[in-house]
Amino acid sequence: MSSYVRLPDKTRQKNNQPDKSNEDSSVSLNIRDTDFLLKTLMGSQFEGSEIEQAYLTMQKLSKLHRSQINES
Repeated sequence: MSSYVRLPDKTRQKNNQPDKSNEDSSVSLNIRDTDFLLKTLMGSQFEGSEIEQAYLTMQKLSKLHRSQINES
C-alpha cells in the first residue's frame, strides 16, 4: 500500500466544484517529462497489487518516450 499525504485541492471553488478556468485541454508531455517519469517509476517500490499498473504505465510512457526521441 502506498503512503502519501493528500494536499488540499486549490482548484476547488467554494461550492466544491473544480475551477476549470485554468484548465488546458491539450496537455502534452515532452522528452524531459517522460524521461523524468520513467526514472521516477524505475526508482520506486511497488506492492503486489500495484505492480501490474506500474508495468502497464511504464510501457505506455516508454512507447511515448521512444516516439518523441525518434521525432527529434
